[in-house]
Amino acid sequence: MVWRHPDSGEQARRNAGQHRGGQGGLRQRFTTRNRLAEPERIDMHLVDGPFRYLHGCWHFRALDVNACKVELVLSFEMNTALAGVTMGPVFNQAANTMVDAFVKRAKVIYG
Repeated sequence: MVWRHPDSGEQARRNAGQHRGGQGGLRQRFTTRNRLAEPERIDMHLVDGPFRYLHGCWHFRALDVNACKVELVLSFEMNTALAGVTMGPVFNQAANTMVDAFVKRAKVIYG
């Protein structure tokens, strides 16, 4: 789910997204504030969720006119040791799934 907020005169678009993830019956929900710095990156910052901190960035680097390199960099710590043990690996897996989904969607849109 994504909520969009109008630009407030800034050169980047902002939105907040609510994300749900989990595996094996463990479910977590978190909200990030995302800032698009077109065309090279999207910065993500934690608003609410089971993390002590969460910062992330999608980087887009042009390789040529028809290709770019996409990289997702995440830095996070769960808010409790137990959550770190149970949800940390699940969140790492979810990040890989997000990158795969991004690539698949780009292929559908751009060929």
